[in-house]
Amino acid sequence: MARVEFNDRLVGSLVLFGIGAWIVATQETGFELGGSRRPTSAHQGIWVDATGLDAIAIGGVFIGLAGINLALGIRSQTRIKVFWCGAAVLLAALLYGLARTVGAIAELFG
Repeated sequence: MARVEFNDRLVGSLVLFGIGAWIVATQETGFELGGSRRPTSAHQGIWVDATGLDAIAIGGVFIGLAGINLALGIRSQTRIKVFWCGAAVLLAALLYGLARTVGAIAELFG
């Protein structure tokens, strides 16, 4: 009988890709960053409600991380191409976020 090897890195990459693809396809997401779940805590989380290009950028972060995670598990030379594709998607999403942040700060002070 053939032995089937469980590839946890592939499963993790598929989960990350699935989350990112869902956010990109629906172009909307909402979640809470940080905070405490204890009712007596004073630490409040930051609610993120993103639509349109902002949601696509957040989905791009998940897709980029999925590509990088997948590349770490590949044993052939294809690993380098997959890594750079994932890194490019991640970098594009981060640059979009940085540009939006700089634009908001410039608008605030300008």
